Amino acid sequence: MADDISNSFNPELRPCPVSGSRGKALQCLGPVAVTQGGAYSSSNFNLVYCEKADVVYLDPLPDARDFEVMYGAGQFASAEYTDPHRVESMLQYYGSCIERHFNLRQGERFRLLEVGAGLSWVSRAMKNINQDSTTFAQDISAECKDVCAWVDEYFVGSLEDFCAQHPERYDAISMTHVIEHVPDPLDTLKILAGMLAPDGVIFVTAPARPTGWLPEQGLEPWLNYAYLHVPAHITYFSETSLRLAAEQAGLSLRYWDGSHESGQAFESVLSPACGRGKSAKA
Repeated sequence: MADDISNSFNPELRPCPVSGSRGKALQCLGPVAVTQGGAYSSSNFNLVYCEKADVVYLDPLPDARDFEVMYGAGQFASAEYTDPHRVESMLQYYGSCIERHFNLRQGERFRLLEVGAGLSWVSRAMKNINQDSTTFAQDISAECKDVCAWVDEYFVGSLEDFCAQHPERYDAISMTHVIEHVPDPLDTLKILAGMLAPDGVIFVTAPARPTGWLPEQGLEPWLNYAYLHVPAHITYFSETSLRLAAEQAGLSLRYWDGSHESGQAFESVLSPACGRGKSAKA
């Protein structure tokens, strides 16, 4: 797409959150409407593509007040989160991920941190597998704090505050459908890298992009994408962009599966760049 078209909606596009690219190096795919209720700082958002990082992201960045609006009470009240069959399905899935990706060792205590935890399904699945594990949950909302009996400590506050108060290292850190929400994913990965045990893993799942989307297809496929949540979803990673972000954070992308939900979402594992983690099992 030509530069005069790619930047037609906003010549002052914010830099790519992964590569730092600016201006004409970026392609503005076009405007996207707000998809969730609330009074936000802007109603004029664009999707932007950075070829260098192969990442799509929202512009402008939601501000602090927007996050308060988005993540107040009532996020987890729908049947999607409470239906027993749905819950059982999620616990089975996350249990299989723990068995495949986490470096569990017989007889050793295991420390799990779940970031942006919500209902803390990964912690719950971990307790089903290893009752002696120690589970920590962090979230900026207190909505689920009192209903997650499977969490040993549920911390309400920022990741930075949790890190300051809990300087220990963790055998596994989970971010399930979280990284797409954070305003600075690279900074978040750097913080988590400093909290990870030498042979620990960071387990990440997230929306990626519409099935089979290519940059030359432009905006149209995104308008019917189930995970186009504006302004909640800020960054849409590909394997290339997550690898680049991981490397900048001192981590290594050692597993990627972009086939989830017909190619709309991914499952991945990061480990310390010089860590001793075993190879992930497909």
